[in-house]
Amino acid sequence: TTDGHGRLWIAEAGLRALICMDDKGNEIRRLEGSAEYPFYFPNDLCFGPNGLLYMTDSGMRVEDFLNGQEFYDGYRNFDWDGRVYEINPVAMKILRVIDRKILFTNGIAFGPDNLLYANASFTGEVYRYDVLGQKEPKREVFGNVLQPFEGDEFRGPDGMAFGTDGRLYCTVYGQQNVTVLDRNGKVADRLMLDGPN
Repeated sequence: TTDGHGRLWIAEAGLRALICMDDKGNEIRRLEGSAEYPFYFPNDLCFGPNGLLYMTDSGMRVEDFLNGQEFYDGYRNFDWDGRVYEINPVAMKILRVIDRKILFTNGIAFGPDNLLYANASFTGEVYRYDVLGQKEPKREVFGNVLQPFEGDEFRGPDGMAFGTDGRLYCTVYGQQNVTVLDRNGKVADRLMLDGPN
């Protein structure tokens, strides 16, 4: 994603880092987490209306759950510590961990209600958090984008964004669609795609 100064911000899973690049393609900032919270698999990010950066970390190093392009057996039952971070992009410092122990945290977006939304790929759930309020943010299930399926193949929500209609549009890996959730978190539509993933 880009900021108001033309800089590109990248959640880089392979390098386990949040990276900022200038408009010429030069890396100018890097954050690899903290001593208490090292990054494992930075996945997605967005800026909040408060100017802070919010990032998901899927919760495990890629080499610990993938063998090439294939998941290790039993991967869904590994000790996942998927997290949602609040980061000061100027100081390049983690301000707080909004949530953790999520099963493969993935997409993230702010809604028109100024709530933060993040999804869990293994369960299909979309969570929301009041990160701008006075109280400590709590996880609330907003909806689920998965269709019923059998088997153990990987299928789940990935990147997502809110449309001008106020609905949430979520790409669903392995389901061949973009699932649309209405303002109440109910499935309103499934936009079919040509590719399976």
